[in-house]
Formats: sequence, structure tokens, C-alpha cells
Amino acid sequence: MKELIFDKGTLLLKGLDIKVSEHSPNTLLWDSRVKAYRAPAYRYPQLLTELSDFKDQVGVPQNAPILKAGPNLRPYQEAALSAWRLHENRGIIVLPTGSGKTLVAIGAIALLGVPTLILVPTRVLLEQWEVSLVRYFESPIGVMGDG
Repeated sequence: MKELIFDKGTLLLKGLDIKVSEHSPNTLLWDSRVKAYRAPAYRYPQLLTELSDFKDQVGVPQNAPILKAGPNLRPYQEAALSAWRLHENRGIIVLPTGSGKTLVAIGAIALLGVPTLILVPTRVLLEQWEVSLVRYFESPIGVMGDG
């Protein structure tokens, strides 16, 4: 059975009977240790379109967040989230300080329903994110940082 899994920060393609020449060398590389092809994780959307008849274990959400209630977004926040969705959930949302980027991000998490890692540079932001996430999600919120 062919399957695509996330392994050690890369995509691992098990049971794949193709030649590397069919894909760009930057997409698939043979890993002799596990006797399977590997690809950089950012190539996931590309591989989804190129591969057929395989079991996708990457896109299966594990422990999806349970939403209490979604945030009420302002029109410009909805527009930012819509633009991000139109670009296949990729890109950077740039809004001024205090405009509610955290709420837009919570809206995205709720919309996709997938486990999410949030990285912040300060303890203050870490605490602010935790308070915001606890407000909108029933799922346990893990916090890790500076003690």
C-alpha cells in the first residue's frame, strides 16, 4: 500500500513505485535507510496533486482543537482571513498593532480545525495567547517557554 506520512520533519512516501526522474530532484530523494522516498514538508500541496492512489496520513488531524465559540471578526479581519484562504492557507497576515491579528489567527485555527503551534518572542505575548486560546477553545492549551 502506498502512503504519505510526516516523518522527522519531512514527508515519507512508502510503497511508491516510480522513478525519481519523474519528479524534480528537489522534490523526492531516496532514503536508503528506510528504503523509501523523502520530500521536504513544504512540498506537501504539490505532492497531493502529483500522486494518486495513496493513503494520506499527513493531512489527518490528530487531536483537533475543540472550539467553544468562534471570535466575532470585524469586516477587515474577515477580509484578511478570506485572502489567506484564497492563497491556499499560506502567507502572512499583516495588520497594524492592536487590530486583532490574534483573533484572525484564532479564526483560522477554528476554520481549519487542526492542531496549531504558535511561536512568540516574549513572555507577555505567551501569556496573552494562552488567555485568548483558553477563551475560545475547550481543548487543553499547552504552553512551553522560559520556565
